[in-house]
Amino acid sequence: MGGAKKAVLIGCNYPGTKASLEGCCNDVDIMSEVLQRYKGFDESDILVLKDDGSCSDEFIPTGANIRKALTKLCSEAEEDDILFIHFSGHGTQVPADDDDDDEEEDKKDEAICPTDMSLIVDDDLRAIVAAIPDGCRLTLVTDCCHSGSMLDHSEVAIEGSKDGNDTSSLLQESASLMAMLTGGTREVGGVDVKNRALPITDVASLLGQITGRSVQPGNIRSTLGEFFGGDAGRLALQYFLKSGKGSSGMSGGSGLAAMAGMMASSQGDRPSSSGGKGQALAGLASSLLGGKKPQSSSHGSSGGGSAALLDLAGSLLGGKKPQSSSHGSGGGSSGLTAAMGMMSMLSGGGSGGGGNSSHASQSTSHSLGGRISEDKGVLITGCQAHETSADVRPPGGKAFGALTNSINTVLKTNPDASYYDVVSGARTVLSQAQHSQNPCLECSEKNSRLPFIC
Repeated sequence: MGGAKKAVLIGCNYPGTKASLEGCCNDVDIMSEVLQRYKGFDESDILVLKDDGSCSDEFIPTGANIRKALTKLCSEAEEDDILFIHFSGHGTQVPADDDDDDEEEDKKDEAICPTDMSLIVDDDLRAIVAAIPDGCRLTLVTDCCHSGSMLDHSEVAIEGSKDGNDTSSLLQESASLMAMLTGGTREVGGVDVKNRALPITDVASLLGQITGRSVQPGNIRSTLGEFFGGDAGRLALQYFLKSGKGSSGMSGGSGLAAMAGMMASSQGDRPSSSGGKGQALAGLASSLLGGKKPQSSSHGSSGGGSAALLDLAGSLLGGKKPQSSSHGSGGGSSGLTAAMGMMSMLSGGGSGGGGNSSHASQSTSHSLGGRISEDKGVLITGCQAHETSADVRPPGGKAFGALTNSINTVLKTNPDASYYDVVSGARTVLSQAQHSQNPCLECSEKNSRLPFIC
């Protein structure tokens, strides 16, 4: 018997801002119909996050809501489940942290832009995806710019320009790159097109509007950490750890307590004295700050922060030490594994299992910047690194993402197409529409020949 089919569809139009787009929320509607019509998904198993006013507060695509939705999807997955994630919106790049220099060849982190600009970088996504068990199939489609390497796979099944002439592709993209830098709109094939890319200066400007602070590219990390606090991701975790500050501005190691708060907030809970997860997280913060360790500790006094992380895991998972591919059946407790991996890495534990775990550094490691298994997830990107993805506004019709529309077009004629055929076909559709963007397929050769999604 096959597993469950579940999806999270995210559309960010950024209404009322200078970064506004028009087709991203419609992309969500398009993909929802595709999943139900061609892929056997039930509407009740498709979680939709949009910022067009149609969703309640908990389903507006803020950074916190997106992280919560993706963490729940991946941490609750079981073997043979089929998962689908689709993001339509802006992508950007932020300068990589000094610790990432060896991991990021271009010295930049790719990131998707939630509607509140609480950026979700590629390492955030990899840490979340690492929670899915072996045998679970995950497809990630990113209809945005700067979406390559989101899963950090070393195998790429389709890349390069459509005609194989990279120089020609670069020349074709010169106009769109200029439009990206100036925030302008261009005309392609008789329709208006805007780029789904935000330069880092525009990200800083939008963050300034949202937070009421003076934000420059150089203080984006600190702004995210201080303003979003426990709802922020890896960029804020790094800031807390290195600055020794929490979201309250306290110093002297309170950053680690704030990180524990992040873990709790990812599950809708915060450290408190009332017991349960909150108490366990408070105990973790205490142990990392030199206080008493959680009562479940079995690692002695030499384990440091990593041992404390494992102790916390034990208390939340019923006394069991987390495995390297943790995805337990405990609902909220299993959802903590990705966040634990982040904390373990940043506190020197290496892999998500912690320095003392016998399962450390395996293919399902939650380590930030580390690779996940080549068979864990299939990524379809909107374009190549030097290109831009198009937000298309046809006269008299609904706007859409060029990638999303092209995938829909391919599946209308061939619902059982493989991943390879879907991306190849999408490239043909885009070429016919005079779009020079080149979607890429990042996955193992074996997965590229499997039917798209299922």
